[in-house]
Amino acid sequence: MSLQFTTTAGALRSVLQTASKVAATKDTLPILSCVLLTADESGVTVAASNLEVGLLLPLDAEITEPGVIAAHARPMLAVAKNIPPNTPVTVQAEKDSLHLTLTYGPTSTRFVTMPTNEFPECVGMTKTPRCEFTLPTETLRRLLRSADFAAPGETSYVLNGILFDVNEKGIHTVGTDSHILGMQMVPVAGVPSDKQIAMILPTCAVSAIESVLPAKNSPPSVRIQMGEVGDNPMHPYAGQFRFQVGNAVVSCRACDGGYPPWRKIIPEDHDEYLCQPVVESAALLRALLAVGPTTNPKAPSVHCRVDADKLTLETSCPDFGSSTTTIPVLGGVPSGMTPHVVVFKTSYAQRSLQFLNSDTVQFQMPPDVLSAIFVTPYPSDGNSIALIMPRRIE
Repeated sequence: MSLQFTTTAGALRSVLQTASKVAATKDTLPILSCVLLTADESGVTVAASNLEVGLLLPLDAEITEPGVIAAHARPMLAVAKNIPPNTPVTVQAEKDSLHLTLTYGPTSTRFVTMPTNEFPECVGMTKTPRCEFTLPTETLRRLLRSADFAAPGETSYVLNGILFDVNEKGIHTVGTDSHILGMQMVPVAGVPSDKQIAMILPTCAVSAIESVLPAKNSPPSVRIQMGEVGDNPMHPYAGQFRFQVGNAVVSCRACDGGYPPWRKIIPEDHDEYLCQPVVESAALLRALLAVGPTTNPKAPSVHCRVDADKLTLETSCPDFGSSTTTIPVLGGVPSGMTPHVVVFKTSYAQRSLQFLNSDTVQFQMPPDVLSAIFVTPYPSDGNSIALIMPRRIE
């Protein structure tokens, strides 16, 4: 099929950079390293897929001849990167040709194409979505931060993703690697029982979604579809996600498996804890960085002592030495309380501070020093929480 359209090098480079994050680099199926270029009455689109995540991006272009072609993404991106952004670029494929030609000024580059019928369907839902809603782009961006707590790599398939839990209280996203957990929530009233759903979004899709979210909140909202009517009720986490931002679409299959019972991990009420120090986030982060150089590489932990008026951090290592520093406690600790000592991994505290993104945070520490520590913004709105599993005191 023939194809011809003209765009700018900057526009082409932008969509190819985003598509290349999805297109497979090492795969037994060469078609997955390609992008599908389509020019029709609705405009020019660029699609990419790695069989886990599908991506569809609009490309601002002037169409001369409609058509569809599949070509390798990264060689085209390498060429587009070396062209001045405002330079007109013509993309053309003759009928029955095995090549696509990219022309700018006096230069032409030919790329080998592949059969378009081998390209996978990547952005449509096979059935009617069970749950559908719209969120502001900045709200979705905040919800996706739960991915910072997901397990890395192949540690656990279901933990290498974030849980989207839509229930009667709102939309929750939860990420955990079993040692640290982060939860974000957006209140939504009146979700019907037949629309409530819980599905695990793989982290590989999170980066694709973030890549299409606009930097300046335009378009202002994202349309989200989850699940499929007719899914097997024995597999409540199964189904498909579809995120639409303007004319850009990201879709993926959910991770199939059971997620940890996060509601049981986060109790409804832990206000009875006696030790709930409130500290400035910036002061705590500086303190963690100050004592960090003398942490033990084999067990990078910090000893934390909580008094009524101060929080003392201490690290030591036989090879490096020791460090100690204090920061003020702004409240939350009774004056007569016996000092509370707990040990936790320094990176867990740092990640929690970044996740909560609050000027002031509150630690809620249970009497049992090996029980989970809860960290919330202060004052808490109930919509964000981080959980840190402490280490045994040595």
